[in-house]
Amino acid sequence: MCNFITYNDMSIEVYLVDPGKGGKFYIGKKLGRNGKEYKILDISRNGTYGNKKQYGVPNHMQAMTVAPVKDGVVEEILAYGIQQFEEKKYDAALDAMVLAFTKGYQREWILANIYSCYMDGNEAEFRECYNTCCIYKDISYTECCLDFIPYKDSEYYIFDKMEQKFLGIVSVQEMFQAEELKREFDDVAIELDWDWRKYKESLKWAFKHKVYAICHDRKRAASFCKIPEFVDCFRKIKAFADRKAYQKYFHEYTGVVLPRFFLGEEGSRQEFVRIWEEEHAYRITAEGRNKDHILLTIGIPTYDRGFLS
Repeated sequence: MCNFITYNDMSIEVYLVDPGKGGKFYIGKKLGRNGKEYKILDISRNGTYGNKKQYGVPNHMQAMTVAPVKDGVVEEILAYGIQQFEEKKYDAALDAMVLAFTKGYQREWILANIYSCYMDGNEAEFRECYNTCCIYKDISYTECCLDFIPYKDSEYYIFDKMEQKFLGIVSVQEMFQAEELKREFDDVAIELDWDWRKYKESLKWAFKHKVYAICHDRKRAASFCKIPEFVDCFRKIKAFADRKAYQKYFHEYTGVVLPRFFLGEEGSRQEFVRIWEEEHAYRITAEGRNKDHILLTIGIPTYDRGFLS
């Protein structure tokens, strides 16, 4: 279990919680440490705590839960989060911690504990997934701007390390509930800033179709490759930095089928159509004709061929 209170100099007070050692502490009492004030939210005597001591097992352990006090008032959201975590209600605890962080309470302290309690044990898996399916090989794991804090099953809070703020939740289940692409044999082209949540169908379609993506914010877009459930999707996505690189690829590799289905803003879709028309026109010229995949078709008439047919 991760302990949100990491200050070593509180160990003496915890020791004195034991009635045999004085027992001078009680719920609601305030403690001062290093110029900061804390309030006792709960006390574990003999290993039990909570309402009517319904949590824990009698084991002679002494402990207490405290929360920071600001301007004489306990930061109740933060206090609630700490209590939820101690009761092993980790989803509710994370909700409260994120809300407290957003409101500006103890930001450095909260973030350090969120990473310690929710991220550290998952870091190796995130790194392995990223290295397996990263869509931009020139962007290393450490260069990614976004981290994904495990929340509920297959749900993650998005934390922007550059902006130092939370950007909501990404739900894998919701992403995979998108409709199937009705064009069974068509590939897909998509243009986006970085947020794959805006075009959640593109990741689901990557299971069956080739997806070509233009991502303008590459370090944020590539960050999604950390999510374990998306590994198989991103393996089938070819990403470009801009439209010029996208068109150059199809101009050079004329054996690759041009995508016919487009996702993005209206301006993006119009640009995809323009590129398709230009490259299609080039491919039917002598210079642009592909010579690697030649299909020979022999047609045999089956109608009105005479009595010998």
